[in-house]
Amino acid sequence: MPVSAGNKYFIDGRYLSEEECRKSLNNGLLPLNDRQLKCLKMIEGGKIIDIGCYCGIFVNEAIKRFPGKDIIGLDYSEENIKIAHMLFPQYKGRIIKMNVCNLAMPDNSVDCITLQEVIEHLGEVGLALKEISRILKPGGILIVSTNNPYYWHDIIFFSLFELKNMFKIWVGRKPKLYSQVFFKDVEWNRHIYNWTMPTMLALLESNGFKYETHIYAYDRQNLFGRLIVKVFPFLGPTQIIKVRKEVK
Repeated sequence: MPVSAGNKYFIDGRYLSEEECRKSLNNGLLPLNDRQLKCLKMIEGGKIIDIGCYCGIFVNEAIKRFPGKDIIGLDYSEENIKIAHMLFPQYKGRIIKMNVCNLAMPDNSVDCITLQEVIEHLGEVGLALKEISRILKPGGILIVSTNNPYYWHDIIFFSLFELKNMFKIWVGRKPKLYSQVFFKDVEWNRHIYNWTMPTMLALLESNGFKYETHIYAYDRQNLFGRLIVKVFPFLGPTQIIKVRKEVK
């Protein structure tokens, strides 16, 4: 990831001035989306950690809604932390740079962890979950949100893409394949895993967690999309699973 350029802020592959950055993020006052609101309703306990907190908007809202809870945001990206501290200077001690694979926190010290739109980016998923399990108290909650491989829009896009490839092969041309790298200069912003709900549960169970519930979120939908996910919620873009660390 590029190094900070003076007073510039690196976001979504672009260097922005403070004014431009604040404008793009509505000065940190962007409303929570459907996924974030649903995760917020699931949190439990007194000490909450949001891992992969990005620019701190979820942390800010959680602190406002639950002033009696100890809520901390972690992110391994220095640029994301820099933006979060610019937007929310009052939370400099609560939004911290830290890697999910090396959490500098005591064993069995956290009640609840949210891992929102992170797990699909991680190369060392097993190590990350072992660290999360280590710091969670027995019976503690982990809430994971990630993209849904059965999202109706992605199924249609993939089907059309592969139909074009079939035509290319038929006429003697070479097929193509796309990778999910969204911003080439942003090291973390690519999807290297795409979990179904059953494989996600298998991953979590193998790391000492027990199923509690799962739901789907419906961000970024047009009228047609809203109609589809209203009838078939499991075709929404985001899936959320809530699990509990097993008590041994």
